[in-house]
Amino acid sequence: FFLQLHERPFALLLKPPHEFLSTPEPLLKKTKAALYGSFNLGELRSSIKAAAGGAMDEAAQHAAQFELMAKFGTLLWIERSASVGRDCVLEPTTCPPAIWEAIDADASLTKHIQLWNSQTIRNIAGNVSRFADDVEAAIGP
Repeated sequence: FFLQLHERPFALLLKPPHEFLSTPEPLLKKTKAALYGSFNLGELRSSIKAAAGGAMDEAAQHAAQFELMAKFGTLLWIERSASVGRDCVLEPTTCPPAIWEAIDADASLTKHIQLWNSQTIRNIAGNVSRFADDVEAAIGP
């Protein structure tokens, strides 16, 4: 309904975009969208497979996903799971050695990662140090 009301709609897709599977193509064509992929596209592919009676292989699911994505006038697809996995980490036991070699070869990237990690640890440490006081404030002594 929203797409019908506006001449140049923008869709911010932060959840699985199931409803767009049945949206008429002319409405999608006039829509600009930004899509956060990862889990959302995995769920979309599961819905596509279920709608096909469960008899759709992975390649066909991806083809249907990309067919839908191509119907938008413009679509910005933001994806991180392919680079850092579902938990958004580079895991030493599963990350290909070439990734670590590329990071090690880039001094500025390595420094950025170290600063990011240091700041993250400081923030978490601050939260942990206040935890007992926060619990007491919430539920009493």
